[in-house]
Amino acid sequence: METAGAPLTDNHRAGVYLTNALTGWVPEEHPQSVIFEEFRREREDSEQIKQQGPILVILGNPPYNGYAGIAKIEEERDLTNEYRTPVEGLPAPQGQGLNDLYIRFFRIAERRIAENADGKGIVCFISNYSWLDGLSHPTMRHKYLETFADIYIDNLHGDRKISEYAPDGRTSETVFAVTGTSVGIRIGTAISTLVRNARSRHEPAALHYRDFDDARASERREALTRSIATHEPRYSSLRLSSTLGLPFKPRVVATDYLKWPRVPELFHESFPGVQSGRDDLVTDISREDLEKRMRDYLNPKFSHADMDALVPGTMIDTKRFQATEVRVALQTRGFRPWQILQLAYRPYDNRWLYWEPTTKLLDEKREEYVRQYRTDVPIMYLAQKNRKAFDPPGITTLLANRHLNERGANIFPMSTMGEPLPGHVESRMNVSEAAARYLNEIKIEYPSLFFHSLAVLHTPQYRTENSGALMSDWPRIPLPATADLLAHSAALGRRLAELLDVESSIRLTGEWSFFAALKLPKSSDLENALKLTAGWGYRGQGSTVMPGQGLSPERQWSAVEREKLAALATAQSLTLEDALALLGESCVDVHLNGESLWPAIPINVWNYTLGGYQVLKKWLSYREFPLLGRPLRSEEAAYVAQVVRRIAAILLLGPALDASYLAILPTATGLPTV
Repeated sequence: METAGAPLTDNHRAGVYLTNALTGWVPEEHPQSVIFEEFRREREDSEQIKQQGPILVILGNPPYNGYAGIAKIEEERDLTNEYRTPVEGLPAPQGQGLNDLYIRFFRIAERRIAENADGKGIVCFISNYSWLDGLSHPTMRHKYLETFADIYIDNLHGDRKISEYAPDGRTSETVFAVTGTSVGIRIGTAISTLVRNARSRHEPAALHYRDFDDARASERREALTRSIATHEPRYSSLRLSSTLGLPFKPRVVATDYLKWPRVPELFHESFPGVQSGRDDLVTDISREDLEKRMRDYLNPKFSHADMDALVPGTMIDTKRFQATEVRVALQTRGFRPWQILQLAYRPYDNRWLYWEPTTKLLDEKREEYVRQYRTDVPIMYLAQKNRKAFDPPGITTLLANRHLNERGANIFPMSTMGEPLPGHVESRMNVSEAAARYLNEIKIEYPSLFFHSLAVLHTPQYRTENSGALMSDWPRIPLPATADLLAHSAALGRRLAELLDVESSIRLTGEWSFFAALKLPKSSDLENALKLTAGWGYRGQGSTVMPGQGLSPERQWSAVEREKLAALATAQSLTLEDALALLGESCVDVHLNGESLWPAIPINVWNYTLGGYQVLKKWLSYREFPLLGRPLRSEEAAYVAQVVRRIAAILLLGPALDASYLAILPTATGLPTV
């Protein structure tokens, strides 16, 4: 300051204060410190500025902590209440996003600038970017549109939690990444500049958006620096959708999409999946191994120390699980074989579960869902909002795990159980009253709506032209105007259900057989040949299994394979060009080990995701030899080939699904009103 010609005098100090940035903005009685008089003066000086001094600019990098918990100081605890109140015409805030610490800083800044007597001020934060389109934040975004005149969003991307990729296909680094150092954070970030002026009082804010999406952090920082010298930065003006919750990001959506009903408006009953928690104890690929382990766990003669050695971590207490207390209580009842149920653990990956209904052995038992569960009723599982990109729903007839979808699976059964009567079980179709009226009007059976919805959600064109909306909330379903259109779509959905449900009897042979036909070395015993040792998975923290790199070299289709692809395409009423566009121009040979492999897996099949997981790679990761403790069985190796062929069949249904969708669109309708 001396160099700038404004030195401090003896009666002045630098305007830098040691203070809790989240408190002291409103008058409050504080306990007086009798030990540190300097702290008392510092607090009073900072509060004078916070409460009475002119503040035109608030800027910073507020801390991100999604598990900050409940604040102990009332002033801080009440900060986000304003953002939790639903606004008419917007989706109600939901989830835990408003608990993140950085939201409290946003609220302080917004409130303080809005209080300025001259109606002017700027807030500029670089922060976690989840508030831009999060389900928890519609009211927060609405509040900013009312408070400010202009909102500028510089999306810096770099979300490592979802393995975000740049447009050129390279990994998108967090913007704070510096070669040779730990970046600390993994969430994507954005710079938000909120400008308030006299115009703020008369009209909603104008929203200006731009992306900085270079893969390397250094390149992104350079682009951001260069933009400062630009007199007219290239921002896009976004059109906001109240139905989608006013997302502050671009959203691709077809014209009529928002007129269609959301999935929960069609199927009114849904349940979260079972959350096992102690997977190493209560789940297993082998029913026999699970039974043996649970008999040991429930045997009083098998000590706690022995149990913890058998399954590390089993006897460790957590906030919601008293390990010794639970085990002793269950030992009085003993092993119950009927509590072993088959579990849809991950997409195309079934396990066995010891379902215990009375204690916290399972993290979440989901008794209400399990009471509805029947092995002859298909369920559709999907998440309200996806992290990386929209994945269509899966189908299973088994008990469903919450982590069938990596964001948490919601279970929509085709039918549910009514109020039970003595000696009588009543089944009813899981459709809303409005959906039932629609189905009755066009005179078609209720299950058709379930399978039609499945077909729509797997339709490539639907997913492309509504990709933005599908990232924001529950997907919406166009309702065909006629029974014939609905029946045709439902027939495609039934075929999809067969291919998605591991328990269905469908087997793809004949022209499908060249996909992933297991190739074994000629001079080797079968046990060694079926050991999965190519590095597909490894033990992470605790019981977590992490996917490894594995060995899956990519190559072009051989001439012989192209002939077989052409024959398969003809059998599916497609051309070779169609098949290559759908399956990919190349394939991978997936190795079990140095010699055995599943050859000729189409690249799009290999990369296929369901529930947020790369299906084939996820399945392999759990079965690496050191983790599984044994080689694959012959039927397990054959199962991989069947999954490959099922996924290929799903992809080849794309043109038929698109044609059905396009036929529905011109007369598609919403739900009838009363």
